[in-house]
Amino acid sequence: MLTPELQKIADYIISNGTKNTSQGNWSVRTGFVLDNLAFVEQRSGANEWLALRRDGGEWTPFESISFYSMLESRGEDYCREYIEKLRDTPLTQKRQKAVKLADAINKIGGAPVSDSARLLSEQWASGEITGEEMKRQLLDTHSKNATLFTVPIEETELFYSSLHSEQELGCLGHLRGDFGRDGDEFWCTWFDHDSELKTPKFKKEFDQVISQLRESSILKDRATMRSICNASPEAAISMHNDYGFRYDTNDYSYYIRAMLEPGGYNFYYYCYNRVMLEQHLGASRQELGQSGSSEQGQAMSIG
Repeated sequence: MLTPELQKIADYIISNGTKNTSQGNWSVRTGFVLDNLAFVEQRSGANEWLALRRDGGEWTPFESISFYSMLESRGEDYCREYIEKLRDTPLTQKRQKAVKLADAINKIGGAPVSDSARLLSEQWASGEITGEEMKRQLLDTHSKNATLFTVPIEETELFYSSLHSEQELGCLGHLRGDFGRDGDEFWCTWFDHDSELKTPKFKKEFDQVISQLRESSILKDRATMRSICNASPEAAISMHNDYGFRYDTNDYSYYIRAMLEPGGYNFYYYCYNRVMLEQHLGASRQELGQSGSSEQGQAMSIG
């Protein structure tokens, strides 16, 4: 049975849902709170509500409900039963449903989801971590991964097709591209160097990294690339407005050569197996009498 307080919420939703929505007699952000359950109107006059549940001090959205459509197709009794069910459904079940909905939306939109983000979503859905903890860990991961480094001079050859053995360097291939006439397009061509190293794991990560760099960093457009390069004069690797950056993940290293001269290509993006590359760099430093450890240059966040 609905409590008197929840009955009032149901009465309000149902009474407005049976009226002509074009009248708009209730507004966006109209809300009700009952203990650990809340409803918030998402669009003026539409009777479309966001349902939230409180977990400790945190409100978690778990359902978007069109009560107008529900009333039209199912009637008032079903609507009241549905509201009561929302109150009684365990939070973990609501979170699992929210994760499934987000996965479906990402799949439709073609948005890549990293394994670490998927794991955090599963932990949140099962109640192992709170939403704030999930957000913090996602931001920490993004901050760690989304970092460009300048490189020491002995690594500048890695921004070009090298004379060294491809197997020795662990170079999988490179991407060449430009931003089009207006500077906000994305045209590119891939060139294989060692196709045997192109595992499904690499292909998945490659797509994720490119998407990340295109979304908010050096591969977003020509203006963003110019801004990043101008802020990093120490990254210059030639006299022709070429700049070099290194981007590392756990398994791969990416060397991005950015070119600011108009009328040509804007970037070359070389992909290396990180373990093989570090072995090569370590051996090269030992030959030069330097430390065998790999030292990166200045880091700049691109998150």
